Amino acid sequence: MSTEISVMEKFGKNLRGLRKSFGETQLELAFAIGVGDSTISQYESGKQMPERDTLIKIAKHYHITEDGLLYGDYEHMPNMTKIPLGDAEYSRAMLSKVFPIICTPKALENADFKLAYEIHMRFLDSLATDEDFGEDSIKLCIEHYKNAGKSGLVEGIANHLWWMVFQGLIINAATPRLLEQMELTGGKAPTFKELISCLLPSFDEEDSESEYDTSVERLKFLKENEVDILANIVVLRMFEEYADLGDYYLALCYFLGLRSNSLSKEMNGTFGIELLSTFAVMGNKYCEAFISK
Repeated sequence: MSTEISVMEKFGKNLRGLRKSFGETQLELAFAIGVGDSTISQYESGKQMPERDTLIKIAKHYHITEDGLLYGDYEHMPNMTKIPLGDAEYSRAMLSKVFPIICTPKALENADFKLAYEIHMRFLDSLATDEDFGEDSIKLCIEHYKNAGKSGLVEGIANHLWWMVFQGLIINAATPRLLEQMELTGGKAPTFKELISCLLPSFDEEDSESEYDTSVERLKFLKENEVDILANIVVLRMFEEYADLGDYYLALCYFLGLRSNSLSKEMNGTFGIELLSTFAVMGNKYCEAFISK
């Protein structure tokens, strides 16, 4: 009995932590999973456990596993409603933190790398100025990084990997509802509430879950790029100065669901979090920075 009670209490605290972190009210969560708001209150107070199908909906709503919801530690999740989504400088700083760009004096001696790096910096500048950045420029940047990598420049390989994983993130995040929302607002950054409504699945309608299914685009992306992504990670891990970066990208690929394996997206994400945490404990500065973000 005591074990059952502890699981109920743990689940309730995790649920409350997740809900508040994402800025949802009990009513909004209740509507999303198809229960009454008083039921959410019962869950969070540890007085009631949901049926299995409702537990699955809650886990999918927050993109985590059922085990994570029951036994993980989400009670003290950071309040993401405080993230200044419309602040371009903040967005650039966070992007640079999650996706570290590598540059050395030696690398800049390579013509392909230098040109790619200059384009890369203009791309980051465009985020701060809200300037439109052409797709052709991105393709050119990727191609020159790739050429630099082929010439044996490991920094070119590192930044080519930057673009591949970044593109994978965009594909995973670009739900149909988010694209529709951005089209309606002329491409402007959504408010936090708008972002949450676009990214967290709702089960209030029979076909609503399919609105969040980006698996077709994700699998297409992985079919075209996963081999190159993993090959670049292997190369990075061969060099002592970039081994930590290789490990970081390996963990990040799992965390973002950029692996074509038998695991669910939620399970890959959970494994990615474990890898990030483990590497951080081992002193990986990139994983430490990601976890502390």
